[in-house]
Amino acid sequence: MLIACLVDQEFDDAQLRVTYDRMLAAGYEVVLISREVGEELVGAKKQEKVRVDRRIEDARPDDYAALLIPGGKSAERLRAERPVAAFIEAFKKAKKPIADLGAKEPAAPEEFCREFLATTGPTAG
Repeated sequence: MLIACLVDQEFDDAQLRVTYDRMLAAGYEVVLISREVGEELVGAKKQEKVRVDRRIEDARPDDYAALLIPGGKSAERLRAERPVAAFIEAFKKAKKPIADLGAKEPAAPEEFCREFLATTGPTAG
């Protein structure tokens, strides 16, 4: 299963790393989505660097089981862009899990992972 991760420069380093690693360990593929494939993105604390896997214009919400949005300035900038807003809205309409870790009252990365894996993981019932 694929997890979409909307990310841009100055993402929250810890939120991305914890959730990304936990999803990979559970057997999911996390696809980093932003403006340009191959672009190197650096976290706000400059502890993490990642490369974009897919452009937002090429990403289809139907291809993903869940959506991850790490906090930081990354999330603020991305939400203002029309293609990103449409992508997020499609997840809401489909009632797919969304971890908006930059929201006013976000779930902690570990909490999202635990809840998501409990409902979709290999041992889910």
